[in-house]
Amino acid sequence: MPAHAKDAVVAWVQQHEDRLAVFYLPRYSPELNPDEYLNNDLKGQVHDAGLPDTSKTLRSRIQRFMHKLLMLPKHVMSYFLHPKVNYCASG
Repeated sequence: MPAHAKDAVVAWVQQHEDRLAVFYLPRYSPELNPDEYLNNDLKGQVHDAGLPDTSKTLRSRIQRFMHKLLMLPKHVMSYFLHPKVNYCASG
């Protein structure tokens, strides 16, 4: 059973439905999922310097990228403003 269909998640969503908008997406639709834009950005940045030779190097590059994003809120918002996912940003 997918994590989002677990009873605890369903109950939590129901308890907070006045504060949430739930969008049910097709099973495989990465272009509609903002975290896929983050993943692609992350992969590009991590591999720009060549493939990491150790898991420690990989971890360091990922952490450095994610820390950099903390200082770039407009860049993070761009993941949600992509035409395929702007349903997330509409208020």
